[in-house]
Amino acid sequence: MEENLKNKKIVDEVIPWKGLVIFLFGLIGLSLIYTIIFTIFDAIFQFDQVGDPSFLNKMDGIMQFSAYALGAITLLIFIGKPTLKKLFRKFKDANVYSKGVVYGFILLFAQIVYSVISTILFGEIDSNANQEAIIAMTEQSPVILFFTTVILAPLFEELVYRYGLFANIHKKNRYLAYIATLLIFGFIHFDFTCFTTNNIELIKTELINLPAYLLSGGILCFAYENEESIISPMIAHLTNNLIAFLQIILLF
Repeated sequence: MEENLKNKKIVDEVIPWKGLVIFLFGLIGLSLIYTIIFTIFDAIFQFDQVGDPSFLNKMDGIMQFSAYALGAITLLIFIGKPTLKKLFRKFKDANVYSKGVVYGFILLFAQIVYSVISTILFGEIDSNANQEAIIAMTEQSPVILFFTTVILAPLFEELVYRYGLFANIHKKNRYLAYIATLLIFGFIHFDFTCFTTNNIELIKTELINLPAYLLSGGILCFAYENEESIISPMIAHLTNNLIAFLQIILLF
């Protein structure tokens, strides 16, 4: 028994039912919160009568921030203080943060390599719908989008997909945990409405951009498993999003 406890990885400490609720909340609850916020804002501003795209992008940025903030607060309350203390037990360890930054740059390097390969194979590819939406909102509300994409999204998504999903499956099967998390993390960034447009180029763009998200999900899972701290993938995710945010500010 003592040997089993000693060999037990921190990544396997998640309570199964709690991990499932966390994952489902991230998958469904965030969209539900956004829908409620959208309904309230729409009743106030009558979006269908607004012809200013910059105003709509700004409002969307505010609603995204509000949804992530409420979602993160709900998640932290549900997880509870005792579990959070275990999850963030290494918060005073500087190595966890420095390694998180390293994983963040590995993430960026992997994305650059994939971008070069995909460009050679398929030619110049546009940003997908998820990226285009972030660019548009960042241009209109940079401060709000900074807190949403650089601070709240890494916190929320790592708790949902690394702790709630990956760790939960990892308890049973390590390889299945990677496969499931990579696919789900990739497809939550995929715009399925592209299949309703009959636009081959749009579908092609979404499909070619998909592996970049699969790569990212895999690296973040490895960071969590290898460093045995949720802080490392959070910092890696934050680093990646911060550099992407700065690129948008400087280049667009």
